[in-house]
Amino acid sequence: MAEKCLRVIGRIYDKGDAIVKSAVEAVFIFSLDLLTSSCSVAECNQIMSKLPIQVFTAYYRQVYKTAL
Repeated sequence: MAEKCLRVIGRIYDKGDAIVKSAVEAVFIFSLDLLTSSCSVAECNQIMSKLPIQVFTAYYRQVYKTAL
């Protein structure tokens, strides 16, 4: 079920315009970062391995951009 949801968010992000992408980054990716911070390394790796590449890239960009 989670895998299917992640594929859907990937499609929404991939096909969305700038406003949709911004909303996904502001809501989903922010929430994902909060979720993964409370997971074990193994759980975090499992979640990240299921993310579509475009969502993973946006996640990485957002998390590491704000860490600098």
